[in-house]
Amino acid sequence: MKAVEIFLDNHLHWADSTRTAYQTILECFIKRNEFESKFLTHITSNDISRYLMRNDISNATRKKEYRHLKHFWRWCVDKHWVKNSPMKGVVLPRETPNTIGKMIKPDELMKLFEA
Repeated sequence: MKAVEIFLDNHLHWADSTRTAYQTILECFIKRNEFESKFLTHITSNDISRYLMRNDISNATRKKEYRHLKHFWRWCVDKHWVKNSPMKGVVLPRETPNTIGKMIKPDELMKLFEA
């Protein structure tokens, strides 16, 4: 997609690792959704949500991809390529806190028995 190329060319001041991360995420988004020939204006919040909510990534990866996509779409709005960002309707679910406790150490167990 030409927009991604232009986006990356406009951010040459970024570190190589940052540009590579953006390129990887944006290209994966385009390929997984078969958007190579789709206009930016045809990409919807549902397309982005479906991409972000796939089961093959961790929550940390999901958040990173969300941030990168949000930045890309905000840039597209600033360039007047799209009127509104499709990210506006995208909400990541709240993470459920880790309720699994840690194992008690033997010395801590002994302190409980001594009390």
